[in-house]
Amino acid sequence: VIQGQLSAEQVRLRDTTLDRLNADFSLASDALQLRSFRVEQGALEVRGQGGIRLEAWRQCDECRLDGLATLTRLPLERLLRELHIDVPLAGRLSADVTASGVLAEPNLAARVQVEEGSLMDQPFEHLRARLALNGRVLQIESSQTELAGGRVEASGTIRFAADSWERAQASLNLKTSPVQISGIRALSRALNGAQGTVSAEARVQASINGRNLQIEAIDGEARLPRLSLGTAEGNATLNALTQ
Repeated sequence: VIQGQLSAEQVRLRDTTLDRLNADFSLASDALQLRSFRVEQGALEVRGQGGIRLEAWRQCDECRLDGLATLTRLPLERLLRELHIDVPLAGRLSADVTASGVLAEPNLAARVQVEEGSLMDQPFEHLRARLALNGRVLQIESSQTELAGGRVEASGTIRFAADSWERAQASLNLKTSPVQISGIRALSRALNGAQGTVSAEARVQASINGRNLQIEAIDGEARLPRLSLGTAEGNATLNALTQ
C-alpha cells in the first residue's frame, strides 16, 4: 500500500484534463482511496472524498466507485463553457453530490441550489432541487423555483441523447403558485402585456436541442384571476390538451 499527498497540474483523466489536483490518498493494486481531494478545472472547484476499485493497478470501465463532493457558488455559465455544453442556463450553483456505480457510467445523486439564475432568458431568484443521474437519464425528484413573486414546482425525467448532452427529451410535471404575468417574459409577450397573476398545473413533453426548446405535448390547466388586458378586466381559465 502506498500512502501520501499528491499535488499535480494538467492531469489527464479519461476524456478530461484537470488544471490542478490535490489529494490525500492511499493506493493499492485493487483500490485508490482519496481521503480528501480538491479538483480545479477552469471555473470549477470541487472538494470531497471517495474511492475507485482497480484491476491490477489499472482503472477500467467496470471498476466501481463511490464518493462525496461539494461545489459552492460556482458560476454556471463558466462551468458549461468549460464542459463545452451550449445551453442557456446561468446563475451561481451550489451542490452536494454523491457518486456510485461504475466508472464508465457513474450514478450521481445531488441536492442543488442555484441563485441569481436565468433559464431560456427567464430570470429566477432561487432554485432548489433533488436530482439523480443514472447513465444518460436525469431524474428530477423535486424542484422549487422562486420567480415573478411566486413559485414553480417541477418533477420528471430528462433523457439525453447517447452522443450529446445538448439534445434531450423531457417529460415534466409542473405546478405553479400565483406568479405575476409581467414577470414571465414569454407569457407577457404572448398576452400582449397583460397584467395579473397565473396559476397552472400541467404535464409537458418537450424536446431540447441546445438553446432551442420545443413543446411537443401538454395536458393541463391555467387560471388567471383578475386578468387585466388593456381596459378589459376579468377572470380566465385555460385548458390545454394535445395528443
